[in-house]
Amino acid sequence: MKFSIRRLSIAAGLIVAGTGAGANYAYDRYASDEGLHIVVNVPANRLYVYEDGVRTRTYAVSVGLVGYETPAGSYKIREVIWNPWWHPPKSDWAVGRTPEPPGETNPMGRVKLNFGPLLYIHGTSDYQALGNPASRGCVRMRNEDVIELTRLVHEYASPKLDQAVLETLIGSPVMTRTIRLAKTVKFTAEYQVATIDDGFLILYPDVYKRGTKVIDEVEQTLRASGIDMAEVNREHLDRLVEKSSRTRVAISLDELVATAPLGSGQDENQPER
Repeated sequence: MKFSIRRLSIAAGLIVAGTGAGANYAYDRYASDEGLHIVVNVPANRLYVYEDGVRTRTYAVSVGLVGYETPAGSYKIREVIWNPWWHPPKSDWAVGRTPEPPGETNPMGRVKLNFGPLLYIHGTSDYQALGNPASRGCVRMRNEDVIELTRLVHEYASPKLDQAVLETLIGSPVMTRTIRLAKTVKFTAEYQVATIDDGFLILYPDVYKRGTKVIDEVEQTLRASGIDMAEVNREHLDRLVEKSSRTRVAISLDELVATAPLGSGQDENQPER
């Protein structure tokens, strides 16, 4: 399933979700950004694109496995490598592997965008793993999605790039080229097990078992979004937090602040909001 190019209606930092409680909450921390900002939420295995503070695209990705965690932090993307070669790193898991030329089945996919030492946003042909941790620290995307994302990166960060050159690189999967960007692009890898989106509280498993108390992070997220914790159905919230240790769950904010006990939140096995 492809989650690209989803235009969201986000204005003045609010994600509007109809009437009721959900219409007034869900402050977006990136709403005041200018230019292009790429954000990955590691527990969600989702990559979000912000343009001048508005989230314009959402993609399913694979982040690092336990033991090869994608490190949270703020980074800068300075260059793009189209149709890269893959060279095995000096790691135990790569012993015996040999370099692989560019192509659709190359482990780095069609494009890689470096954001840290040996850390990339890059393409992959392993589409079945998207939405779950599967990499060794990098952020993997469907090849067509990383091409779409990189088009946007060039639009913002190298607007003078010859479009004929770009189209040739897209159409020629074996033509390798490194392009230094005229200006850097912001990239943030965050670790949020609780988010609010489109009027829903969404909880993700703590994939790296950080040892933090999930309920504290959930409460902090709700308060930051303007929700009075005294109005929250605490028994219901506690059940959702316990369930989120095993699977992704979502509940509408209207339901969460209802006074009467309600049914449990739904599994979030539906298309990304």
